[in-house]
Amino acid sequence: MMRLCSYLLSFLFLITTIASAESPEKAVVSEKMINISHLASNVQGGLIHLDAQANFNLPSVLTTALTKGTKLVFIADIQILKKIDMWPDKKVLNLQWYKQLHFYALTRKYVVEDLTFDKQASFNSLNSALAHLGHYENIPITEASLVSSSQATHMRVRIKLSRKELPLPLRLKSYLSLSWPLSSDWHQWSF
Repeated sequence: MMRLCSYLLSFLFLITTIASAESPEKAVVSEKMINISHLASNVQGGLIHLDAQANFNLPSVLTTALTKGTKLVFIADIQILKKIDMWPDKKVLNLQWYKQLHFYALTRKYVVEDLTFDKQASFNSLNSALAHLGHYENIPITEASLVSSSQATHMRVRIKLSRKELPLPLRLKSYLSLSWPLSSDWHQWSF
């Protein structure tokens, strides 16, 4: 029983230390870490394709973790919805697109991996890697016939950092820190 109390007190001390730790990110509460600046869709060969551009403003704690070997996984949530009067929108289609950013210390290169299509590209600077990470071009979403047959009315997209892929100390901090908005807002448009 004494050991359990000791563990509990240690855990509570750790939580309060992490929550009260001063960091430069506290001043950036209103600024989103991820912003979608461009979004468009088109139909080619009977398929709906998505074009998007996201801009990233990573907190310094994440850029430091990245250079120390932490891999950051970002997820693009893509949903096609059908508007139903006086009810929540019905999801017709829900897709997730995974990209990973990591740093190789030996070569001093940042690598962006598209985990969905198993492609990768390397960059000399973090800014170049982040620009490529946020670039989604001509992504096939679904057949246009599915949208017309289900009477889907709009599509929405958001991009977020996957918390479950973070190391435990960063994961805890991400839950406790209000200065880490780890997701963009939903951006939607009608068909």
